[in-house]
Amino acid sequence: MMNLNPAYICLFVHDQTESVKFYHDVLGLTPVSELETKRFKPFRFGSIILGIEASGTKNENEKAKAENPYILQFTVNSYEELTVETKRLKNLGVKLVEVNKEYGFAYVTAFLDPDGNRLELLFLKPQHLVD
Repeated sequence: MMNLNPAYICLFVHDQTESVKFYHDVLGLTPVSELETKRFKPFRFGSIILGIEASGTKNENEKAKAENPYILQFTVNSYEELTVETKRLKNLGVKLVEVNKEYGFAYVTAFLDPDGNRLELLFLKPQHLVD
């Protein structure tokens, strides 16, 4: 069996400039300039690359799963940090879908990027933390 390791995730977006600004300025992701091309704008996303490419679609509301079958999830270290980051996103005018909603495994704040792609901040409950 092959040893497959994720290399990158690519989001196809409607307005690449607006999305690059969002992922850098709002989410604080670090650009990886040595991999950048005119069509491919890469960011460090944990141990992989998040690529932002043009030619996607935009939706003013949350995209249906058929339009965007992935959810990018970011973990935070505490419920308090989740609350602070949720407030920061709200103050920046980011469209919130769920605010600190409790699920069996985590508390979740869901929000949308400029194209209507769903993103989530997670505070994993201690018994569900992965080492």
